[in-house]
Amino acid sequence: MGRLHDQLASLDVSVTTPDEIATARLQGESSVTVSLVPGYFATSTSDRLAGKISALGALLWEARQYVVRRTLADVGLTYDESPVLSSGDAEFHLARETVKCEGRSDDESVVVSTFGMTTWAAAVEASALSGAEEDFVRAAGEAMSAALADRLPRLRELAASARAGRL
Repeated sequence: MGRLHDQLASLDVSVTTPDEIATARLQGESSVTVSLVPGYFATSTSDRLAGKISALGALLWEARQYVVRRTLADVGLTYDESPVLSSGDAEFHLARETVKCEGRSDDESVVVSTFGMTTWAAAVEASALSGAEEDFVRAAGEAMSAALADRLPRLRELAASARAGRL
């Protein structure tokens, strides 16, 4: 299992928005870098940039899940949900789909929220547009990374609540 664990811990997944304007790369569990086509940042708005980050987040999570499943299949394992054996299990599965995770860039110019990891929402401060593109893409990557890193502690809290019958 050590080799499999290493493979999963060193995932490298890249996605591009359908319009090919924005790209994100996930390395490992939560290290995200973002890039934009030249000139897009200079002519964009906060809302348009937030839309690109939101789209990248959803695409990146789906691509990550695909790679995880493929990696497991390569060694003869399948990714199965744990069985629902009790009402507590059912409540956990439902609650997991609504877990909210959040990440902020160091300068707080970009905030990313996820709901069940399938719905992503981003907010970009207008002040981010007055800086350099390099600063913005770094901030976007920081916020996405932080949102992904927030996932595991949230799920652990949820599992502990489920075990204690507090859902």
